[in-house]
Amino acid sequence: MDFIFFAIAFVILLPVVLYVIFAPMFREKKISNGINNQDVISKNYLFRVNCTKQDFLQQLSLQNADDVLKYTFDHSSMTITFHQYDTRIPCKVFIKEFDDGCYIRLNRYVFMGGRSSIPHYINEFMIKKFDAELLPYKEYKDIIA
Repeated sequence: MDFIFFAIAFVILLPVVLYVIFAPMFREKKISNGINNQDVISKNYLFRVNCTKQDFLQQLSLQNADDVLKYTFDHSSMTITFHQYDTRIPCKVFIKEFDDGCYIRLNRYVFMGGRSSIPHYINEFMIKKFDAELLPYKEYKDIIA
């Protein structure tokens, strides 16, 4: 009887567990439209935004209820810290201005050993908040150093 209960629970819960684990990855893949803007360990993310450095920082300082990720921004250290449940991922923000806007590199301070879906939402956050364009990592990694 216990085995039957376990088997039924397993069959019912397995799809839910798999969805929770894999949905953020599939969502990120769809949003990125085939552009890989990250290094191999997803420590660096590269973007282009069509605004000045000052406008970018001002917009980053204003949190919005519609933001994909909750975050705090420390202007003095140029660090954005993404929050989800009990997980926090700090990223250093590097900005390089050019004629029509800015190149942005988000650099995670440490590689996380634990599980979090935050890295899978960073691209969506930047696209929705700043209308950012994902930049192919291999092409732009030396430009936004």
